[in-house]
Amino acid sequence: MSVKTKGFDEFEAFCGAFPNKLGAMLRGGMRAGGQVIADEAKARCVDDEVAAAIGVGSARINKSEQSVSVRIRVDPKKKGAFKARWIEHGTLPHFISVKEEDKPTATTRHGTRAWSIGQINRSLRRGSLLIDGRFAEAVHHPGAQEKPYLRPALDAAQGEAIAAVAQYVGDRLTKAGFDGPNPFVSEDDE
Repeated sequence: MSVKTKGFDEFEAFCGAFPNKLGAMLRGGMRAGGQVIADEAKARCVDDEVAAAIGVGSARINKSEQSVSVRIRVDPKKKGAFKARWIEHGTLPHFISVKEEDKPTATTRHGTRAWSIGQINRSLRRGSLLIDGRFAEAVHHPGAQEKPYLRPALDAAQGEAIAAVAQYVGDRLTKAGFDGPNPFVSEDDE
């Protein structure tokens, strides 16, 4: 028995393109959910420079693990990003030391020369330290208390992020012509 159909080639092309479109749809949904968490992290961060550096990376599909993930991170190229770990995890008490290029120099009859180790040691024994081009007492930093913002943002906005993913995927399915109830949105949400 044979059956003749019209539009089978178009249907086959549609079915062949669907996995790629589904992947893009899932990645877009994960970015939408990630943006919700990133916005919550920005609101919770105590430092404006670090908050401005928080962003959402591209979503990844791991076929072997059958998972989709997105990374919310602090962009290391943005100003103030170096403080992100210190704010999230805090710091222990520590001594502040002088960089090699900031060590003092002396002008002698032979020209400008770096201080000898003996001069530096005598200065340190007297309690001197060079900070920002000026001498100061030796500095002991007492540490900083942690002020987490990333993990609490995930905990607080998890439900809203899942809803954003569901809304994004549902909207894209409807736009692609898959009309019907959105399996990701409960009737209470509508």
